[in-house]
Amino acid sequence: MEDIRVGELDLCPDRSHCLLSWTAGDLVEAIHNRAGIQDHNLRVEVTSTKDFLITFCHWRDRDVVFRCSHDLFYNDVSISFKPWSRRSWAISSELFFFTKISLDGLSMHLWELEVAHNLVSELGRELRGLIPVDDAHCLGLFAWFKNPSDLPQLIDVEVPKRPKAMGSWRERTSSAPPGAPRSKPTLVYRVIIHMEEVLDPTLLHTSDVFPEDDSDDDDTVPRNAFSC
Repeated sequence: MEDIRVGELDLCPDRSHCLLSWTAGDLVEAIHNRAGIQDHNLRVEVTSTKDFLITFCHWRDRDVVFRCSHDLFYNDVSISFKPWSRRSWAISSELFFFTKISLDGLSMHLWELEVAHNLVSELGRELRGLIPVDDAHCLGLFAWFKNPSDLPQLIDVEVPKRPKAMGSWRERTSSAPPGAPRSKPTLVYRVIIHMEEVLDPTLLHTSDVFPEDDSDDDDTVPRNAFSC
């Protein structure tokens, strides 16, 4: 028999993780052997590489399986169970961070609430208000963010040009359709996004972080300011 090896043995890791190849039938067999539930009283479906969705015909069978969580084994590996929820594979859409940002490179004639609202909405955020202008260089605003770290540093903002007067094309008046435009009728602004301040409104106990603070108020609002 030929001995096949991949790479140097000394370079192989001592420990690693892998996904065991289990089938839905293997899980049904394990539940039947441990909990005594008949195969026709449950259905097992594969939902991901490491999860199964189990549907029971009777509530009591479900409760029995939940009580066997971590006590049910297949090939000496324990299996855990948890109730299904519509949030199981969903990502939260909550906007946790109140953030102050400034837009550098946006033309002043676009410094309007509607433009800022559309821009922030395109980024998946919610605008809360514009900041009074101190200079004509940057437009500042407040907005709610899910994760400020995902905010891009540079974006392209397209603004439609004023449409030109042109006649309508009719199929009978010409044998060929009009030619394609050479460019889009828009103006593109390269806008740099500066993150100036992030406010986390989640109330956290920070006595371990600031042990020298003798204040009786244990609930604080973390605030991070950045210099741009």
